[in-house]
Amino acid sequence: MQRRTENPQPPQEGVAAEQLAHVAFYMERQGNAGDKLLPESVRLAFDADPGPRRWHSVHAHRLFDEAALERVNARRGLVIGGGGLFIPDTAPNGNSAWQWNVPDALLNRIDVPVMVYAVGFNAFDGQSYRAGRFNTALRTLVERASFFGLRNHGSIEKVRSLLPAGLHDKVRFQPCPTTVTRQLVAGWTDPSHRENTVLVNAAYDRAGLRFGHDYGHFLAEMAKAVRALGAHAEVKCVAHSLDDEKIAFDLRREHGISLPVIPMYDFGNDAIRDTYARTKLVIGMRGHAGMIPFGCGTPIISLISHPKMAYFLSDIERPEWGISVHDKNLGAVLTERALGLLDDHAASVADVHGRQQELWKVTEANAADLRVILGRHPAL
Repeated sequence: MQRRTENPQPPQEGVAAEQLAHVAFYMERQGNAGDKLLPESVRLAFDADPGPRRWHSVHAHRLFDEAALERVNARRGLVIGGGGLFIPDTAPNGNSAWQWNVPDALLNRIDVPVMVYAVGFNAFDGQSYRAGRFNTALRTLVERASFFGLRNHGSIEKVRSLLPAGLHDKVRFQPCPTTVTRQLVAGWTDPSHRENTVLVNAAYDRAGLRFGHDYGHFLAEMAKAVRALGAHAEVKCVAHSLDDEKIAFDLRREHGISLPVIPMYDFGNDAIRDTYARTKLVIGMRGHAGMIPFGCGTPIISLISHPKMAYFLSDIERPEWGISVHDKNLGAVLTERALGLLDDHAASVADVHGRQQELWKVTEANAADLRVILGRHPAL
């Protein structure tokens, strides 16, 4: 049973003219840890206060109607960001064919600055959009936007291919703000001590697209790696959503391996960041099981079952931090690379910090442009 603590004094809603509106997917209570952290991370890139005094929430999946338009136009600007919103099957709708359920006619009547921030093109290989509707909606959005930033170069390439050449230059790189968490969270301090743990995350949504017919092979190879790494550190399962616990169940049933489970889907944002900052290594299949720990300064290895994982590693010039779930020698390769990062851990952390600094430079440069667009000096 989930306990809820009532706040006797909920945060006060701010003055509309001083707020930014924010279109995002808002995860309620128990749910995907990455989706819970994302909206706050996006907001911190604009303002040190991510709460309702400075922000008006617009849930991406709700129909954007006349009343919503009026509320957005009363604000200082509209931020669309956080998450792989360009995906066809999470919230199908006939208005846009991507996650934000906005008709073109209403989008064109937004009269405040529109800023698309760190959105990802998240279609799996083999997935398709309702091409005509999506392409038109995408073009309308890019034309309307004052700032259009995508969170990896793979997404940039995909989106540019769907746009006329004259709009290509509007599409720019804006790393996911979770990847620069250490720079954004006020008062951040790196941990003085890390637990001798390795956290493993596996994702099971759209399992057929992730594993195909190779799940048995993947599980057997992960069993080899978990056993080998267990001689050097305590290996735990970190579950971003309830379904992610399946790897712990399957390893126990099929291979006799028991992994403690960290139920991160129940965590608040501070606890998510703290857990990832205090471990030595994260081996993750979800995009944000790589980006969040990386942003907290922790070494990562990505289990690649989706192109976006490789996109991120390419952006930080560390493709060797990724291994395909279909690799025939997954267990041995994963063990070798993980031990390499653990053996000289201080150097591994320093490398993460250095890679993160490059993403922060891009974020700061974009922040300068956003200051001009908004006509004020935001937190960045």
